[in-house]
Formats: sequence, C-alpha cells, structure tokens
Amino acid sequence: MPAILTLTPNPALDLSTTAERVLPTHKLRCGPVTRYAGGGGINVARLLHRLGACRTLGVESENAPQRDPFLPDSPPHSGAMGQEDGKKWAAAVHSQPTIPKSDRLLSADVAAWTLTGGPAGAKVQQLLQQEGVLALCLPIADDTRENLSVIETATGQEFRFVLPGPTLAAAEWQAMLAQLASLANAPRWLVASGSLPPGVPDDFYAQAARIAQRKGARFVLDSSGPALAAALQVGAALVKPSLRELRELTGQALPDAPAWQAAAQGLVRSGQAELVALSLGAQGGLIASRDGVWQAPALPVPTTTGTTGAGDCFLAAILWALEQGEPPPEALRWGMAAGAATLLAPGTALAQVADVQRLLPQVVVQAVPVQ
Repeated sequence: MPAILTLTPNPALDLSTTAERVLPTHKLRCGPVTRYAGGGGINVARLLHRLGACRTLGVESENAPQRDPFLPDSPPHSGAMGQEDGKKWAAAVHSQPTIPKSDRLLSADVAAWTLTGGPAGAKVQQLLQQEGVLALCLPIADDTRENLSVIETATGQEFRFVLPGPTLAAAEWQAMLAQLASLANAPRWLVASGSLPPGVPDDFYAQAARIAQRKGARFVLDSSGPALAAALQVGAALVKPSLRELRELTGQALPDAPAWQAAAQGLVRSGQAELVALSLGAQGGLIASRDGVWQAPALPVPTTTGTTGAGDCFLAAILWALEQGEPPPEALRWGMAAGAATLLAPGTALAQVADVQRLLPQVVVQAVPVQ
C-alpha cells in the first residue's frame, strides 16, 4: 500500500482564465482557459508526487516509469474504475513491496482516491494520469463539478466560483469508506481533504478517521465546519485549518497572534490533534505540537496569478517533510515555501519543486511562547 493515501470525496475540474475586468451584466471576454484536476486531497497528492513522495523507497524520479504494470487500465469512455476494477487496483497496490524498486511507479508512495462521474470526472482522471499520479476513481452517477477562477488583469484580483458538487447517493460515498475498510495493508498516512458534496453526512471524515485508527494509519485532516469538528472528536495526527476555520471551530474571535497560537496549541492539549498547521494567508503560518509553537511570516511573492491551491500545497509539503522524519519547525519551513511557490503558478497548476527549493532558504521560522 502507498505510504500516503488521500481521500477527495468532492473533486473538481478546475478551470482558470483571465478577464480585464469582472463586471456585472456585461459579457466578459476571457483569455485562454487552463484545466487541472482539483479538490483538496487531489492537490495534496499532485504536489507529493512532484516532491518525490517515493524518496523513502529510494527511487530516483528520472529513472522511474510513469505507470505501474500491475495496475489495470481504466474502462474505456467511463473515466472511472468500477468496483471490481477497484478491488484489482487495491490488490495490485498491496503487491507493490515485491516489485523491484527500478520498476515502481514514480509516486508509488502516494495515491489519490476520489469519486468521479460524467465528462468532467473523466477529464479529472485523464489529467491525473497525465501527471503520473496513481489514482482510484470510484464511479458516481452524477457529474463531477467544475470550478472557475478568473484573474482580473486590471487589478490582479482573483475571483473564485466554487460549485457545491453533485448530490451523492448513500451507496456512492459508502463505497469509498468500504474500499478503505477492506484494505489489507494500511497506508502510514491517510489524508482526508476538501469539502463534502451534497448527500454526504457531516461525519464522513470522522468515519474515515475511525477506520484509520483501527488500521494504525495516521489521520490527516483539512476540512471545515461540521465535518472538521466531527472528525476532530475522533482525533487526528495532523490538522490544517485556516484562521477562519479555526475561528469557526473554536467560536472565538482570535484577534491577534497570541490568540491564534493559544487556540492551535489548545487543540493539541485537548487531544484532538497531535499537530496543528495553521495557514494565515498574508500573515504566514504556524505549527503547534505538545513541544511548542513555531511561526513563520509569509514570503514576499506576488499574488497576481491567484492563491488557489496554496493551502493544499502548504499541507502537502508539511506532510512530505514529516514523512522524511523532519521535526515540526522544519516541516513548517517546507510548508511555507510550497505555499508561496503556489502563488507563482497560474490557476491550480500548484507549486513547482524548483520554486519550492529556491524559496526554502528564505523562510524564517521562530519559536513563540504560549501561555
């Protein structure tokens, strides 16, 4: 089984374009459109793939093939694997430790599981395959959503139009949990990330967390609202809220840095999370553990290409560093560099490794006292 498995119950085909001005009523003449596979867990898996999540297996990216020969081809036209193909996929992944290292997929140590349907869902799977990201796309009857990001070139402002997603039948979302529960070998990390589509209960991620606990996997959470609160009642190894999400979770105003820091470490001390990685946007980020709290200011990079995916890259790089055995302050440094690198890429192209490495030495992480 891959060391890191991401769950994205509400993926999206992310479209991005430009317009000189975003105005009411008028037709807006847009620039060329770009398309990327999106959704929280998918974005996390995409960056982990780029960072070389299989480094722990000793595989060099330039020598690794782009497809594992043990994996079945997805059915034609559907763009998603059926239940039986999903079982074959899981069995193939379980067998991966016996494959010679030179024959392993580049990112055999990270996989993205998601639910897809319709032409947009087929495109999501195609884009993941093009990036070389190992993916299991369980089929749904309705169409995968499309999100739109528009950069107003006259001002540099970003306008993001995010759709709720298809309404899922109980059997569809339950299939993802059943697939997870049936794994003979658990991943080291299970990442549950993104919004929940209509029809999925608020405790979906909490159910995933319980499965992770039973199987000995470390649970990572990035969500909001009731889904975030319910899953934290089960507990997480790592949770990544934004400041807005932390305010909603705690019911507190959290007006300044000492308040943010105390609230983050409060989640640790209450046993809801072992680590809290708090993204603060233009004010930087922090990470809290039982041993302390560390904070870093944001890097001075332009945001003219938008901020979509920055939080996902922040989380992915932190997780990647932790998987390499780095301590929380160093993991924060990687997260800050990756989040900043995302701002240099258009749409949801996400951070490029060269930019992450270039920005990494510029990140300043400092320990902060917490009462």
